[in-house]
Amino acid sequence: NSLFLSTAIGLNNLQLLPVFNWFKEELIILSAQESRFKNISIDKICDDDEKRKIMPYLNMADPSILDVLVELKNPTDNYDHLSEKIREKFMDMKVPYIKFIHPNNTTLKPRDESQGTNKILMLAGFWLEMLESRRVVVIDELDNSLHPLLVKFLIREVYNVDRVKDNSQLIFSTHNTSLLNSDIFRRDQIWFIEKDRDHSTQLYSLIDFKPRKNEAIEKGYLQGRYGSVPYINDWDS
Repeated sequence: NSLFLSTAIGLNNLQLLPVFNWFKEELIILSAQESRFKNISIDKICDDDEKRKIMPYLNMADPSILDVLVELKNPTDNYDHLSEKIREKFMDMKVPYIKFIHPNNTTLKPRDESQGTNKILMLAGFWLEMLESRRVVVIDELDNSLHPLLVKFLIREVYNVDRVKDNSQLIFSTHNTSLLNSDIFRRDQIWFIEKDRDHSTQLYSLIDFKPRKNEAIEKGYLQGRYGSVPYINDWDS
């Protein structure tokens, strides 16, 4: 009742160490609400050269963003009602606070920006690192809160041989049917997920349906040609 790979590494099996390290370091699973990767973007924003690489991503989400700044502050600074005991506990702590600079020197906090802008901020630094690594990245709902054209740009960055240095791979789930396009993906790269009557999940490839080269994949999907569409009851029946 134990995992073979974990047990082998626990017993110092050096032969399987590269396999274990691949799962530990090269396979990255990112959920739609993930925030821990935001620290990568924050670190890059603090470096002027790296920030220049991040700004185009933010400007695609919101062209009015002129700059983004990070200030390190004590988290108790804005809370005058806190007791001295609590202040002493957090006295040496510094937390990064992000500010978006807009025209007329308007400053907005992340909570004042759209979810799309915040998601791009979260992804940008991580995306740049992914393009320069050998990681396999799995993202749930990549298109969540993002404009379809912005999602297409992120995907095409992964395909850009001039940018991707070492065979990174992106695997993601989406409900954005506009991505079902042969100009973006090969037919063998598109997979569908459907629940059976017994509530088990089936994963199958578009290639199983032998679509024509120029077939309108999005139209065929919405017509139910490939399955994996919700069954919606008529409430009036």
